[in-house]
Amino acid sequence: MDAGDFFEGQLNRPLILIYTLLGEVEKAGSVVRVQEEIEKQTMLGCYFEDAAGVGFYYWRRGMWERAEAYLEQAVTAHESRKNLAAVGACSYVLGNIFLERSDFAGAEEMLFRSLEICRVGGNILFELWVVPALVALHLMKEEIYQAETLVHNGFALLKPDQKWYGLPALMHLAKGMVESAKEQWRDAEASYQTAVALCDRYHLPWDQARTLHEMGVMYGRQGERDLAIQKLDQAAALFEKVQADKEVVKSLSAKESLALSGFARLRARLKSWR
Repeated sequence: MDAGDFFEGQLNRPLILIYTLLGEVEKAGSVVRVQEEIEKQTMLGCYFEDAAGVGFYYWRRGMWERAEAYLEQAVTAHESRKNLAAVGACSYVLGNIFLERSDFAGAEEMLFRSLEICRVGGNILFELWVVPALVALHLMKEEIYQAETLVHNGFALLKPDQKWYGLPALMHLAKGMVESAKEQWRDAEASYQTAVALCDRYHLPWDQARTLHEMGVMYGRQGERDLAIQKLDQAAALFEKVQADKEVVKSLSAKESLALSGFARLRARLKSWR
């Protein structure tokens, strides 16, 4: 901070990502406010993927409009400077926001743009964030083969002789989603459990909640209502802890749908007894 805004900004960006990933919402928000004030004065600096930090924070909090406004401005600024790493990261977060809105065309454009930048620049670490988002996109479009191919390609990047820490968690989540779509329930359950364990070990509460949500949806599809409700409750609690309000609503809505379907089945059974 004593060295000035330029150097403080260099450190704030990765700090925002760290705090957001850890679910330290108040700390992340505090740094975001400082960084936005700095960027009103200057956007100078050697930006990498952490350029998306502010937008990433707003996305994970469910503040999609604020995230989109920040990221679109950032993409324009970094494109003019040929700063591809920053453009790729901002495109990744924008793609996720479009995916949340079921804007498949927008999501596909942004996510494939990010993937291409990763591959041209050789950033395997960030590619392992982008691939699971593209898997989710293909599954939402019912393109299982494309999703499965991406999962295979993603795991091929994870060389067994390297320590990857919590990074593979999203790939195991994506794998579980593909297996669930194919009704390979045991395999999907194992993949989800691996993702949950990695998220828990490396303190990634939002990603853990996302995995628990998908587990709940899977159990619901199998007719395992009690297990489904348990996982969705756990997901909602974790999302609430990191103040991801839209995700809380999504998990509770999925739980409510299960309860309503169970009530409908009970009414049908009672009618048959009459």
